[in-house]
Amino acid sequence: ITAPHWVKVERSISGTFTASHSTNGTTWQALGLPQNIQMSANVYIGLALTSHDAALTCEAVLSNVTTTGTVSGQWTNQDIGIASNDAEPLYVAVSNS
Repeated sequence: ITAPHWVKVERSISGTFTASHSTNGTTWQALGLPQNIQMSANVYIGLALTSHDAALTCEAVLSNVTTTGTVSGQWTNQDIGIASNDAEPLYVAVSNS
């Protein structure tokens, strides 16, 4: 993947998730098929990164992260990986989504 690269994940009111990516932030290409995932009204959203190999590290620069709809709460961080990774401020609590 050549930087910069945009990623978009959308959730419909019915619970259908679609994912897309773009090399210019304007023209989007679908990734896989839409998935229907039923969730409660209040959910947590966030960003995570993995190398999928405990012997390898990976790095990403995330910028211009935006949300739409009735997202509330402050950005917080929590280590969800192995102890050797430093936690980064990457997720927010969402209510009334």
